[in-house]
Amino acid sequence: MDFRAAVLHEVGRPLVVERVTLGPLGPHDVLVRLRASGLCHTDLEVIEGSLAYPLPIVLGHEGAGVVEAVGAQVTLARRGDHVVCSWNPSCGHCFYCDTTSPPCPPTRSAAWCTSPARWSSRTRSRSTAPA
Repeated sequence: MDFRAAVLHEVGRPLVVERVTLGPLGPHDVLVRLRASGLCHTDLEVIEGSLAYPLPIVLGHEGAGVVEAVGAQVTLARRGDHVVCSWNPSCGHCFYCDTTSPPCPPTRSAAWCTSPARWSSRTRSRSTAPA
């Protein structure tokens, strides 16, 4: 699947809007057709170089949309679900999540999408950058 995205190729340089290709969904992946997305201060830190990430990178880890497809092992989200994507992991049932004190330690290493209908869809965001 091809789509257009703003890609950072070099720290301190402007983002470039170009075509990127999404690889096949893995067993734990969820494909979300975004209806709204934005950049936050964390993204600005990557652009400016104070937060190091491998380049090139498609920034913007917060948004909202509709699930288009799910990987074979995804059980808490399904096609047609409306979801909000966030960098802030949430398992939806631990002490931290129950007290609205994320980030949730058990899930701290992943980016997650949260389904209003089921609170946590346990998904990772992923894309492949252009070659």
